[in-house]
Amino acid sequence: MFGFPQAGAGSGGVAPPVVAIIDAPITATITLAALASGAARQSVYLDNSVLMRPAAKVTLTIQTGGVAPTLGTIVELWLLRSSSQALAGLVGDDGTTSVDAAYPIPPTLPRNATLIGSLSVTANANTVFKATFDTRAVGVLGDFYGFAVANRTNQALNAAGNSVVVEAYTSS
Repeated sequence: MFGFPQAGAGSGGVAPPVVAIIDAPITATITLAALASGAARQSVYLDNSVLMRPAAKVTLTIQTGGVAPTLGTIVELWLLRSSSQALAGLVGDDGTTSVDAAYPIPPTLPRNATLIGSLSVTANANTVFKATFDTRAVGVLGDFYGFAVANRTNQALNAAGNSVVVEAYTSS
């Protein structure tokens, strides 16, 4: 030993455990049924102002429609944030408010929203695709946050089987 302190020095050399807090999954309110190719939707904002979770794991599930999409095309998932009371109608990223509504497909607006992931599809009709993304890499969620989903598959999504599920978390 060269005089360097050991991990957890003073507690028998054992580091304290890291405790993760993971919230129950929440399905974001966003209408993705039959979302047309070249279109996007934004979700209702989630209120993070009390728990202040810094990050979330977000699972995007889509089902392709009755016509096969183009191989290798994508569906994008964007993070929208607002430090203002977006739930009260004030604006968040790119002028969004807390409503489930059409969203200009990127890059139509100046982009304040942050792309957190894209889901690549195969050329198969009526097929479920799923991917989980972590928002930790793009910074703190903020007081209020939501999502935008952009369909770039060259075909409409299915009328069922589409969702955005959020598990906010922190660790100490």
